[in-house]
Amino acid sequence: MRVDQKKAELGLAAVLFLLALYFWTLPFQENHIPYGDVDSSAHFTLGDYMREIDSAYIELPHYLSFTYYGDANDDRLWYPPQFHAGTAVAQITGGSRYLSLLIFVAITCSLGILSTYLLVRQLFGWLPAFLACFFLIFSTRDIMIYIFGLWPQVVGFAFVPASVYFYYRYTGSYKRGDKSVRYLVAAFALIATSMLMHPQSAMFSLGFVAVYSVVVWLKNKKPSFSIKHAAAGAAILVGLVVILAPMQLSGIIQGGSQELQVQNLDRLFHWYKTPEKNVGMPLSYFSYPEMNSGYWTVPFLAFGLLFLLFRRQDKDLLLISYLITLYIFIHLDVVGMGRTERFLQMEARVFYPIMAVGLVNLPSFFRLPRDVKVLAKYGLAAVFMVLVLAFSMPPAYSQLTEAYTGISRMTPAQIEAAEWLKENTPEEAFIGMNGILPQLNTINKWYRVLAQRAVVYESDLIIPPTNKYYDQLSYMAVDYTHLIALGAQGEEAIARMQQWEQETFTQEQLVYNNNNIRVYKLG
Repeated sequence: MRVDQKKAELGLAAVLFLLALYFWTLPFQENHIPYGDVDSSAHFTLGDYMREIDSAYIELPHYLSFTYYGDANDDRLWYPPQFHAGTAVAQITGGSRYLSLLIFVAITCSLGILSTYLLVRQLFGWLPAFLACFFLIFSTRDIMIYIFGLWPQVVGFAFVPASVYFYYRYTGSYKRGDKSVRYLVAAFALIATSMLMHPQSAMFSLGFVAVYSVVVWLKNKKPSFSIKHAAAGAAILVGLVVILAPMQLSGIIQGGSQELQVQNLDRLFHWYKTPEKNVGMPLSYFSYPEMNSGYWTVPFLAFGLLFLLFRRQDKDLLLISYLITLYIFIHLDVVGMGRTERFLQMEARVFYPIMAVGLVNLPSFFRLPRDVKVLAKYGLAAVFMVLVLAFSMPPAYSQLTEAYTGISRMTPAQIEAAEWLKENTPEEAFIGMNGILPQLNTINKWYRVLAQRAVVYESDLIIPPTNKYYDQLSYMAVDYTHLIALGAQGEEAIARMQQWEQETFTQEQLVYNNNNIRVYKLG
């Protein structure tokens, strides 16, 4: 029976994406409680509050306006509302405040794997695409950014491969004398759309457009675009951004107005150095072997790059330009720009296709019979997959299954307390929180967003608490969950907090007392 090649390829792509979804949903397959540090809780609540009020908004709700998020953008949203409106719709249509949103985030964040597959498939065939994206499923850095909760960034960078592909098609059609600009329109429309998620993804795509245009111009000795078409594309981009993402545009303009200065020129001779100051990521984030499961990938990367430089077809120049663009953006800190480490998310999406293309074409360098070359190609592909399964899959699996386990994620009792606060306290209430371990302050953030109330807390177990907002408190919550979990190590802190609680709340009304969590109404 003859196999339909298109259907077989479609089936393989579906299997690849379903495998990615299986892995990327591991953190909540057994535990549906939301999780994550860094910006997870903030991105959760922006959509959650839209669901609550059944509307998008610009002004931040009261419980976020007094935080860093309010200070950063004058009590207004710091992202366009489109992504968070999507999470709200997912909550409503899925019928679950937590699980539906987590599924939506897993699907949208893993779209970068699918878009990379489509790019590599269209240029180099299904096998390099499959190998590159099979490896990409287990990319430790991508997984880290995803479980840390930088969701708009992850989704924004998913648009880059599609934007890159459409610009490649435009330059190809222009080279052939086709005056149609439909591919250019599609490219710039996608770049503008990616800006609705995160501005750095749009910046990267525009950087690629510039780099690839120059590289192809140098190779072909003539431009691959017209000034008229470029102006039309820029007008489309600016028009869409002004309409759809004016906040992002104003933020970029303000950021661009900052004084830039050349510094740390030695950085140009390193791929990426660990920053001297904390940028919100662990040190492992800046380690090639830890993010790419070891140095065994380096020979594949080196050969892939040499092959592309040797052949130098326009599609090869695309991957070379991809790499050059990444190098430029992760080194912009040399001229004083910040958050360049965020662009490292593109590393696997650039490196892995280069590895896969080089691997698949390795047999072509040897004088072998055609049948032997085919067998060698698939044999090498099988070996590569075995290496990925042996070295990359285990740490990725552990990273996902062990993400925010135990008391590093809110417990059902804490969820119950947060939801009680949401239903039984005034919307403008200030609620003090004490008892959460300093190293787990992210739990305080989750209390705030799940209760949708202004929960204020210390950065340490200070008894009595001294937060500057405590003179405005209308409620005080005391949570012994973490200290009890420490066993004997937490006994001294429990005794001190119990004494403080007994001395402080002699006249206050106890309004909630469940599972070692108590809430007092003050005044």
